[in-house]
Amino acid sequence: MLIAALALLGFGVLFHGAAFVLESLLWGRPATRRLFGVRGDDAVEATRLFAANQGVYNLVLAAITSAGFVLLIGDAGSVVGATLACAGGAAMTIAGVALLVTSRRAWRAALLQAAPPALGCALLISALVAAGA
Repeated sequence: MLIAALALLGFGVLFHGAAFVLESLLWGRPATRRLFGVRGDDAVEATRLFAANQGVYNLVLAAITSAGFVLLIGDAGSVVGATLACAGGAAMTIAGVALLVTSRRAWRAALLQAAPPALGCALLISALVAAGA
């Protein structure tokens, strides 16, 4: 159960790391513009600061979850590791739900953003309870 939890949380880390790269580093590139539906140079420039800030937010979520992930690999019963991993995972989940609520057409991205960390946190908590931690 712990391995599955870490795999799901790891997916969340990779997803949010990729979001950082797209939003903060590759925002003006044609493929990124298509992915986010940004049309025209004026729209790219008007949203660049917002996108860069959002990218850093995603990087921080990935870093918090990664710190917990590393602590849990070192000690499967680490309360601090579980807390960090689930804090990051919960924030990822909430952000995914917010995306779904605000943009129904982005349901695939919302599902990819929210479901893996939500399931990962649920499995992690279950594994810790089962282990008596």
